[in-house]
Amino acid sequence: MTETNAAVRRPAKAGMLVILLLGMVFMLILAGLLTLGGSRPARVEVRSRNYYVIAPKLRIRTEPQARAPVLATIEREAKVEIVEESGVWVKIKTADAVVGWTERSYIAGQKEYERRMARARAISELPALEGFVTERTALYAGPGFFYPVVGQLSTQAEVKVYTRDHEFYAVDYAGTIAYAEVDAIDLAPQAQEELEISFQGTLPEVAATATVAPPPSETAPAEQTPMSGWTPQTVAPDPIGVYPAVPPGGTQPQVVSRVNPSYPRSARDNGIEGVVVIRAIVRKDGKVDEAEIMRDLPWGLGDAARAAVQKWRFLPATYQGEPIDVYYTVTVRFRLSDSR
Repeated sequence: MTETNAAVRRPAKAGMLVILLLGMVFMLILAGLLTLGGSRPARVEVRSRNYYVIAPKLRIRTEPQARAPVLATIEREAKVEIVEESGVWVKIKTADAVVGWTERSYIAGQKEYERRMARARAISELPALEGFVTERTALYAGPGFFYPVVGQLSTQAEVKVYTRDHEFYAVDYAGTIAYAEVDAIDLAPQAQEELEISFQGTLPEVAATATVAPPPSETAPAEQTPMSGWTPQTVAPDPIGVYPAVPPGGTQPQVVSRVNPSYPRSARDNGIEGVVVIRAIVRKDGKVDEAEIMRDLPWGLGDAARAAVQKWRFLPATYQGEPIDVYYTVTVRFRLSDSR
C-alpha cells in the first residue's frame, strides 16, 4: 500500500515541478519585457519636419516643462522644424536657429495648417455680429474643449462673432479665428429685421403668415446700415458668391411674405423669454437658405424662429441691376405678458 501511495505522489510532484518551472520562465520573460520597456529613452530623436505655429504667440523653453525659462517667443504662422519629441513636448528649431521646447498642440503640419487657414479665411468672409463678453473665458483653436487654448477674453470685451459651431462661437482673435463658449458671449440684438412675439394667453401654436406688399418700383432703395466689421470699400462676395452686405448703390432685399414664429408651449410654461438671432442667406430668387441660429434660447425658441424665417420670401437684393445672394440677419424677441 505504501509503495502504491508513493507511486501516486511521484507524478503529482513532477506536475508541480513543471508548473513551478513554467511560472519561473513566465516571470523571467515578464521581467525582461519590463526592463526593456523601462530602459527606452523618454526623448525620441526624429527626422526634422516642417511645421507651422498656430497659436498667436508661441513660447520656446529651455526644457520640456511649463515652468522652464523662456528662450524666445515667435508669432503665429512662423515655420519651425521638429528635431526631438518627449511626450506632449517637442524640441523645435526656428528660422533664426533658436532651439528649444514647446507644447506639441501649438504647432501643426503643413496639411493641417493649410486646412486651418482655409477654414479661417472662409469664416472671416462671413458678416460679423457684435458680441460682448459676459464672463472671462478661454479661447480654443477649434470648437471643443479638447483643442489647445490659444488665448483668453476678458469680461466686457467687445468681440466680432462670425458663426456658431455647436456650443462655440467662431470669433476674431488677433487677426485669426478662435473659438469661445456661447454662454460667455452675448450677441448684440441689432439686425436688419426685428420682430417681437408676445404671448398673452391667446397666441396659437401654429404660426400666422403676414404678407407685405412689395414696394413700388419707383421707390428709392432703403439706405444701407453697415453691420459690424463691414466697410463699403471691402464689400465683395465670399468664395461661394454670397455678399456679406449689399454693396453701395445696390438695393436691399425686401420682405414680401413673412411668417411669424410660434411661441412654443414648453417655453411659455417654463417662463422663457428673450432674444433669438437668426442669420440666413437671401438668394437671387427671393428664397431663404442656410438659416442658422446665432443666438439661441432653450425650450425650442431658437428652432421656432429659424423655422419661421426659412419660410419668408423676398424681393432679392440687387447690385448693378442684377439680383445677388446676400446675408440677412433677423432678431426675434419673445416676450411673455405680465398677465399670465
